[in-house]
Amino acid sequence: MAGPHTKATITRTSWTFEPPAGWTYAQLEDATLALSGNAAVAVIVYPAPEPKKEAAQRDLIAAEVIKKLAVVTKKLVWPRKPDSVAPGALKVSLYQFDGAKREDKPGALLFFTTKLPDGKALLGAGFDPEADTTKADEAIMAAVGSIAAQPDAAPPPPAAPAPAAAPAPPGAAAPPAATPTPTPAK
Repeated sequence: MAGPHTKATITRTSWTFEPPAGWTYAQLEDATLALSGNAAVAVIVYPAPEPKKEAAQRDLIAAEVIKKLAVVTKKLVWPRKPDSVAPGALKVSLYQFDGAKREDKPGALLFFTTKLPDGKALLGAGFDPEADTTKADEAIMAAVGSIAAQPDAAPPPPAAPAPAAAPAPPGAAAPPAATPTPTPAK
């Protein structure tokens, strides 16, 4: 179960998102999921296709996400101009489709897509039930807004400084200063 600020690695990448607090989440072989009652989020990462093949690939991956979420929806007709948000360094496109159902509960399906800098693409979706009273829509949007690169492994701590020489006891002679050794002349 996700706690506040839990970071879940998005499967097949070094990116993370924060599943909503209190939601159960899992990392599958091909997707990362988060569920709470009838609300759900799924994220899949895949190799970014050539521009000419983007729409066809998006449709295939969207079908996989719909299946992972166990959502039933009519054929998706993607708008030409999506809404967008910019969490961190990414621009994430948003597409909402009403009239979806999960476990016979009607609701909206929100898709989010972006290209990652490592030559991969990310596609996810969240299902927000109409009768939801838990603010699942806000939780899903917060999860989308939390997408971020994993921080690099922490650098090793700096080497400890050499211990300082112990001070001479009172009345003791100071240690002799180092004198350079003369170099014999040739």
